[in-house]
Amino acid sequence: MKLYLETQKLDCGTFERCGHIKHSLLDDLRNKWTKLEELKHRAWQKASLRSPEPGSAQITDTCELL
Repeated sequence: MKLYLETQKLDCGTFERCGHIKHSLLDDLRNKWTKLEELKHRAWQKASLRSPEPGSAQITDTCELL
């Protein structure tokens, strides 16, 4: 997230190549973030299908996007 925010703040001015690289990096970061969220969602779905073992603690995801 920090890298994404820092990249958004980057001022490329009139440098066209810098702007292309910046937008490409932002697109790549968004795509990777989406993949990670999908993997996390599938992992939680799989975990919720399994019945907890006796005496085990149940884990609750409290992560939120900034």
